[in-house]
Amino acid sequence: MDGDQLAALFDGLVYEGSPKHKLHPHVFGLSPFRGERGDRTLCDRHAGFGPDAMSRIPRLLGRARAASLVGNFLWTIDDNGWVYELAVTNKTLKQYHGYPLRPSDAITEKVFARFRAWATLHGWPIDTAASRACQGFYGFRT
Repeated sequence: MDGDQLAALFDGLVYEGSPKHKLHPHVFGLSPFRGERGDRTLCDRHAGFGPDAMSRIPRLLGRARAASLVGNFLWTIDDNGWVYELAVTNKTLKQYHGYPLRPSDAITEKVFARFRAWATLHGWPIDTAASRACQGFYGFRT
């Protein structure tokens, strides 16, 4: 994806939390989730991503854009090493919701490899630290 396509995708993009990926949606200002969660990962329970972490979302989206972590979904890597996948909630409004990925999710290592290559060449120290944290957390070999 070239720079213009990335700009078109990310410009106006809005993150909207989803109660189906929160153990305690009310602390995020979300309505309770009434459906069946199945094996969905939960931001607050699994990745420790609480309401105080919401301020990091613009930086995480910027990281996804800078590293071109784009495909059928968007991905980003948090400073603590967790890989998040962002899925479209409302295409017309450019709304996305995100959730942490497990080590068993096949795409996780591919996202890490792409991010690591970008962080090594173009990232800031915080990005290379996130890459190392991801590698350690998920147990990826280089």
